[in-house]
Amino acid sequence: MPLDVVGDLDDQVDAQLTRWRVHTFGPADEHPFRRRTSDWIRVIVATAVVAVLAARADQISDAQRSLFEFFNQLPDSLDDLFRLAYGLGTLWGLGLVLVAALIGRRWRLARDLALAGILAALLSRLIGAFVSGDSTTEALQATVRLGSSSPSFPATRLAVIVGVVAAAAPYVARPTRRTGQLFATIMALSAMYLGVALPNAVVAGAVLGWGCGAIVHLAFGSPGGRPTLPQMRETLRELGVGAEGLGLAQHQPDDATLMYAVDGRGMLHIRVLGRDEADAQVLGRAWRSIVYKSPPGRLHLTRIEAVEHQAYTMLLAGSEGVRVPEVVTTGTAGPGAAVLVDRPFAGTPFSELSPDDLTEALLERAWRSLTRLHEAGIAHLDLTLDHVILADDGEVGFTSFSEAVTGDRHDYRLHDVATFLVASGEVVGPDRAVAAAAFGLGHDRLQEVLPVLQTSVLPSSMRPHGRAERKAQSDGIAALRSSAAAAVDVEPPHLTELHRISGATLAMVIGTFLGVAALLSQVGDPQELWDTMSQADWSWISLAITVSLLTNFSTAIALMGSVPIRIPLLRTTELQLSLSFANLAVPTVGGLASQVRYLQKQGVDLAGAVAAGGVVSGVANVVVTSSVCLLAILLSPSKVSTESVSASQLLTLLLIAAAVIGVVCAIVFGIPGIRKRVLAPVQNAWAIVSSALRSPRQISQLVLGWACNALMYAFVLYCCVAAFGPPVNFWTIVLINTGVSTLAFAVPVPGGATAVSSVGVAGLLTAVGASQEVAVAASLAYQVTATFIPAVPGWFCFRNLMTLDYL
Repeated sequence: MPLDVVGDLDDQVDAQLTRWRVHTFGPADEHPFRRRTSDWIRVIVATAVVAVLAARADQISDAQRSLFEFFNQLPDSLDDLFRLAYGLGTLWGLGLVLVAALIGRRWRLARDLALAGILAALLSRLIGAFVSGDSTTEALQATVRLGSSSPSFPATRLAVIVGVVAAAAPYVARPTRRTGQLFATIMALSAMYLGVALPNAVVAGAVLGWGCGAIVHLAFGSPGGRPTLPQMRETLRELGVGAEGLGLAQHQPDDATLMYAVDGRGMLHIRVLGRDEADAQVLGRAWRSIVYKSPPGRLHLTRIEAVEHQAYTMLLAGSEGVRVPEVVTTGTAGPGAAVLVDRPFAGTPFSELSPDDLTEALLERAWRSLTRLHEAGIAHLDLTLDHVILADDGEVGFTSFSEAVTGDRHDYRLHDVATFLVASGEVVGPDRAVAAAAFGLGHDRLQEVLPVLQTSVLPSSMRPHGRAERKAQSDGIAALRSSAAAAVDVEPPHLTELHRISGATLAMVIGTFLGVAALLSQVGDPQELWDTMSQADWSWISLAITVSLLTNFSTAIALMGSVPIRIPLLRTTELQLSLSFANLAVPTVGGLASQVRYLQKQGVDLAGAVAAGGVVSGVANVVVTSSVCLLAILLSPSKVSTESVSASQLLTLLLIAAAVIGVVCAIVFGIPGIRKRVLAPVQNAWAIVSSALRSPRQISQLVLGWACNALMYAFVLYCCVAAFGPPVNFWTIVLINTGVSTLAFAVPVPGGATAVSSVGVAGLLTAVGASQEVAVAASLAYQVTATFIPAVPGWFCFRNLMTLDYL
């Protein structure tokens, strides 16, 4: 055969192999590799599900029994078919690794698949060692067709195959993914027919493999799921955009792919949301919004919805005379990616201008353009100097509307004002920045933004990472706030001071020791108490400590519901943990001061912060805790008697309370000086309270947070009782804990809360049937787990919040 013919055949084979490789595995160029938010969520969900299933591995429900027996008792004539299916699934996973490595030459993919399978096998064996036993086999008397002595937990072979398939998912084309999922489903059914796994073991194996794939993606990163350049050329042709010179932009965001091209009229910018970018839009955006309080943009459930909303905000801004990029088209085509094509206007970003170029006149034009944008009802929410453009004709415009929102009822437009004021102040200095804002924005709007001038409202791209840089930025914002207050002739917002611990610490320690002494006096024989404590079940104590720390999430949710703005869950939880330290040092007052300062740093004014942390949260706590207490009274077998309370005594208390309220109101409204000082903060506070009453989100967060808090602390006490003796009815514990804690925190003496709580809990536990030794030991353990142990990490949280300028 001639050499040229052989060469042509080789070229054809290479072309066919390349085409097969692309259709099977997707494009070879998958950079950049990313660690996706969805993978973190998958790991967390998989860990929780496997842990729950492992804890209940020997508890077979009727539904599981029926499902297992349905498949396990199918005719023996199907044995060969299911054995074949079980083996084909295994061969698919192994073959995927070998084909990827040897034929596809995808070494990174082969490594990830092999690691996912090995990790799934190791974890499966490790988990099986903890839950091994024969009780399951004895309960079901299953027919095991593969020679195993009993069904395994979890289904190891299924975990391996699902791990391989999950690790391969971002790399392979859709038909390959669907084939792997089909084989995994067939293996799951075959495992029950062959008797090698129960339904809970099948689910655990599948979830374990799914989580192992996510672990490998987090360790090494996974492809961005973006369309290839040839696919995008076809997509643009389908959308009617004749573009040439298509390429990737140098800087890529985390939630999209940016490309550029040119047509007959000039440059085009292309924002593409591929498969994984849609994942970033939904899961990542929700996660960042809740945990970190990223810009409060809309949560778009589909890719096309996201790009269409961005196009809508640009069109709306352009209709109001704001210079923005021209929207060319939006749509989905080709591989299913959602595309936004716009035509940028020629100009220079403010970030590339020198301080001399950023004159007061130019900054004033920028502020007037921002005012027009806000008058259109649009909040940009990412107004860094990179996104403020000086057009070639001298007009100021804006780009990058991916975070923008419309219908801004919470006035997040103030975040734009604060962001641009801080950004311009860092370049030209606070005095020039404030002077330009005062002329271009107006004094009234500049005064409104003063409480919002905080580090926490800035976009993440503007927040430095180093401690020295954060301190410098915080000082710069403080100087900017003072300059702005002077420009509008008002006092700068006062942040609540955090004082170091003084003599109150000594008083708290003395009060605590008095309470412990009174508690120990209830025990006749100290040796019996020591014997009781030394025999504690540490698994219950460990559970009590864990739940005690988790209560900070519930109180964080309650605090989030006390203010109209959105605050981050993660930092708010860290604040609540830090209050364990502050409240231990200076009961109630220390924690309230930290909470108020934290809310001020989030952009809430002083009166609103006090009302949120005190009035709104306090009233909600009382109402919800009282409701929980009433529920506990109904459900608890230990009943509360009210026969000793007469109607005349109750009426006397009500009259005294009414008289006190009347005297206070007469003083406040009758003396002009006091009325002037009190009414303004009260009006601001009432605005916060009424806003909370009108907001379903705030009400639900307040109710959920405080209800969970009351029940979780009661469960901590329940665990402490169970650690030393027979457990007491849970609802009785709820009734005891809520009643005593409410009374304890009403004692305005340092250490009084600990003292009253210790004695009260021990006494009531004894009254409902616990021995004195168990009651005292449980009360002491409760104080340690609920008050003192959280204070240790609370100190570190307090220091960290101070370092990050949240306090």
